[in-house]
Amino acid sequence: MVKHLERYKKFVSTTVICLMALAMLYNIAVYVLLIKDLQSERYFLARTRYEVTKEIDFEQIKVAEIKYFLYKNKTKGAEDAGDDLNTYIASDINELCLHEGVFLDSDSVRVKAVRDNIYSPFMLASEAYILFLMIVSWICVTIVIPQRMKEHHVPMLLRQADENMFHVMMRVRGFVFLFYITLSGCLCQLTNYFPDTCLHTENRPVLFYSFTVIMTDYYQFCMVSLIWFISIPLGFFLIMTAFKDSVRYAVIPCMITSVVFVVFALVLSLMTIANILVNGRGIFVRSAHIANLFVYFYTQFFNSIYRYKYAKKDLLRTEEEEIDV
Repeated sequence: MVKHLERYKKFVSTTVICLMALAMLYNIAVYVLLIKDLQSERYFLARTRYEVTKEIDFEQIKVAEIKYFLYKNKTKGAEDAGDDLNTYIASDINELCLHEGVFLDSDSVRVKAVRDNIYSPFMLASEAYILFLMIVSWICVTIVIPQRMKEHHVPMLLRQADENMFHVMMRVRGFVFLFYITLSGCLCQLTNYFPDTCLHTENRPVLFYSFTVIMTDYYQFCMVSLIWFISIPLGFFLIMTAFKDSVRYAVIPCMITSVVFVVFALVLSLMTIANILVNGRGIFVRSAHIANLFVYFYTQFFNSIYRYKYAKKDLLRTEEEEIDV
């Protein structure tokens, strides 16, 4: 029985570490390639006449409206389309966009703001920061928790007095990986945008019809702002704790607030991930998030088996060994 239990713990711990490490590295690599692809060529504001149906005096009338979109104009010295009537207006939008898809909107200022946010220093710094946090999470899951974390390092909120350390460490690993999943759902510009000739999202969305180019821009800005707001007090607290500085107690109110915002960020991130699974950009993006979810549920499944089948026996065995010593 003892050998069987030890084999089970070793198998679960080893497979969880390997699967988490591979899934996290794969996701990070995919995101680096997506950032490079999105930033490689610049989009410019263009416009076209688009026929829409309007109800006027209880009659359905077709009218041509000016619609704006983002286009990869490779012409040297290209500029955004203006509001004057002399600026070029694309006649065949489908041919111009190579029939790959296009997002059209009547508000030129909002469409231009979407483009500016893609290349803004704040958004690029936020993407780099979130990738940095994902790498830190990978180090914690694969190196710090299995090799360096001891019983006294685990916060009291994450353990109980009658729990075995294997179960506690698996739970801590699960929380860190869940935080990683939350981070992976924050960069929805990378996962929702199709950076073809004309910028667009999924042409035939399933369920999440509101995740347009503009809504994706709103979501990413809110998500990265939440991550900055959550992680800065948390990082300051961890640094002060490492130096055993009493100043860390002044950050506790901010830590409580951060916990609330972590839950909020998790909910928004899961909504984004659900949209990625059905409307995301390409098989690599979807497979990265499928792998993350599979590893998380794999960890919880085997940890639950240990909890209900082996935990009490393992705890009694540990106590008997301590008595014998």
